[in-house]
Amino acid sequence: MPEIREEELNSLRSQADIAEVVGHYLPLVKKGKALSAVCPFHDDHDPSLNINTDRQIYKCFVCGAGGNVFTFVRDYEKISFREAVIKVADMVGFKLSAELSIETQSVDPAIQRLYSCLKDGVQFTHYNLNTINASDAKSYLKNRGINDAIIDKFELGYNPDNDELTKFLKAKGHSTEDLVKSNLTRINEFGEKDVFAGRITFPIHDPQGRPVGFSARALQKDLAKYVNTAETPIYSKGRLLYNYHRAKTACRQAGETLLVEGVTDVLAFDKAGVYNVLATLGTACTKDQIRLIRQISEKVVLCYDGDTAGQSATYKIGTGLLEAGFKLEVISNDTGLDPDEICQKHGAETLAAFSRKRVSWLDFLIEYRLKSVDLNNYSQKKEFVRVMMNEIAKVNDRFDREMLVQRLSTLTKLTAEQMGLLAPRTTTTPSESQLRKSPVLAPRLSKLEWAEKEILGQMLTGRLAALQFRDELGFLPDRLNNALAMTILDYYRNHSEILLADFINTLGDGALVSLVTEISNNEIYYKEYNQRALRDALTHCKASMLDHQIDQLKTEAKKTDDLVKRQSYAKQLEDLRNEKLRLKEQKKED
Repeated sequence: MPEIREEELNSLRSQADIAEVVGHYLPLVKKGKALSAVCPFHDDHDPSLNINTDRQIYKCFVCGAGGNVFTFVRDYEKISFREAVIKVADMVGFKLSAELSIETQSVDPAIQRLYSCLKDGVQFTHYNLNTINASDAKSYLKNRGINDAIIDKFELGYNPDNDELTKFLKAKGHSTEDLVKSNLTRINEFGEKDVFAGRITFPIHDPQGRPVGFSARALQKDLAKYVNTAETPIYSKGRLLYNYHRAKTACRQAGETLLVEGVTDVLAFDKAGVYNVLATLGTACTKDQIRLIRQISEKVVLCYDGDTAGQSATYKIGTGLLEAGFKLEVISNDTGLDPDEICQKHGAETLAAFSRKRVSWLDFLIEYRLKSVDLNNYSQKKEFVRVMMNEIAKVNDRFDREMLVQRLSTLTKLTAEQMGLLAPRTTTTPSESQLRKSPVLAPRLSKLEWAEKEILGQMLTGRLAALQFRDELGFLPDRLNNALAMTILDYYRNHSEILLADFINTLGDGALVSLVTEISNNEIYYKEYNQRALRDALTHCKASMLDHQIDQLKTEAKKTDDLVKRQSYAKQLEDLRNEKLRLKEQKKED
């Protein structure tokens, strides 16, 4: 596979603005001149990912992740560096060399084969929906108001009977083993059978837009209504959200995500012109799904069914999102219908208006709890207040908490002080969520650590500093710092200056990338060439290394009774101490 030429890589990088690329994936927050985002590389709640548009790099001050546009796309999408380069080129309309534009294979051929099975399976089922064999399926969809435009957009399909999907995929060259692993085929006493035979298929994609499974609707009443793909190496229900790859841009633009239960709810909202909609494919929302939502919006609007199960799901999912720090609203649904049913019975315009009929999370919470409480019953009232005070304690915003307490006081005719007696007891130990929100302070550096980073910071900003380091010291005590120093010296052999975002492309070691972004995001280290400051740092490193050598010689001298060796050690120690004195005198003269 051909190497990516440095000139081509740097040319592409110069056209790919770091803010635009990161903003393609994450909502950006402007703080003065700085841009930040919720870091996708750890469980972040407050924006800790700094985007430096001057230097075209990013750095997380909590987990340490950092790099340029290519490393961001690579690590975010979990793809190879080469694939990340191709994606960035597509984003900015940059024409790569022909050999680089060829679609690259997945690192794991076995996984790539499963993706290929699903891709061919989606094409086959989608094609079959327009054949005479699928007339019942097509009529069913038409009766539910699902037109050809929706069918094509969401790649709906039909898996015919007689195991035609398995036969087709095997004819395409897919092995039985791969078809079973991808959960398109099962083997029983009757042979190789289609898993979704006789069902309408709704393809499910991963965040990158690759088909990984199906949700399939039965046409026969004696079968389970919906069947989803079982867990496979590429499909894990709790790590996916239906429609994520299509809706993520709309969610970012709207500043909010509408969360629903099923695939047909997404289709109904699409007909109504509401596109920032995702489905959890059930009445639960996992931590992995919450992490995906956080990457596209900080506000969630819950829209689950109006029945008891739907309202229970709203409460359960909303509680998890609230604890994760999301802003929440709930679409007020007292119809007993799901969004798809509302669209069928009352039309798309009614559903669009319905999506704007919202209440705050606090209002929903009170109404939800009141449905099962008789406030005239003392025991029930007391339990209701206890439960609500516990819920209030989970609300992060102090103003919202106080407003909820006031409303609760009005409802129950109890004072805030009385209700406070039923509030959960707090301790002085901070909770996990409080710890996550606390600012993370960098550890205090030793003088030697400071000196090494001062040297590296100046070397990154100018060739003169690098040459002075080479001539006066040439080595750093810390292994990683020294590796970066040697890399910088080597880079200057072929370049007159360092552009950080381009330099990062040459660093194969993730630890080096993290170190470069850490230093370059700290103005204490990363500054223009200052000869005196650099000499002070070099002198400190020399003195530190001399101290280390002196300590080692003292230790060795204590271990031996050999008079000749002891005299030799004494002479070496005297020389090292004299060298330290010369350094001190030199510093005074400076």
